[in-house]
Amino acid sequence: FDVNENFFYSVQEYETSARRPEKLESHRNWIDIQWIVEGEEEIDCADTERLELLEDYDPERDIMFWKAEENMMRTLLRAGSYTVLYPKDAHAPAINRDGPCHVVKIVGKVRVG
Repeated sequence: FDVNENFFYSVQEYETSARRPEKLESHRNWIDIQWIVEGEEEIDCADTERLELLEDYDPERDIMFWKAEENMMRTLLRAGSYTVLYPKDAHAPAINRDGPCHVVKIVGKVRVG
């Protein structure tokens, strides 16, 4: 985990789940760069402009939650691939494709503005 005022990252390790996401998260002050080091996962994304807000913005955690929709973009990320998620991109990662999968992921955060 490395920190400075404009960039930091964390290494995450978990098993994917078959769950259908009930809510998506987004951030105001940070852009997410999610890079898969090992394994694969699917991630659901939707534009916050078309979503219903479930939980108001928490400035200490820089997070808010949105109600998931039926029709969202689902992206497959495999080892070596990444996605860049801007503040308007609500997202729910850690979804399995063909059954549970062990994932090692680096999530970088780049300050907006």
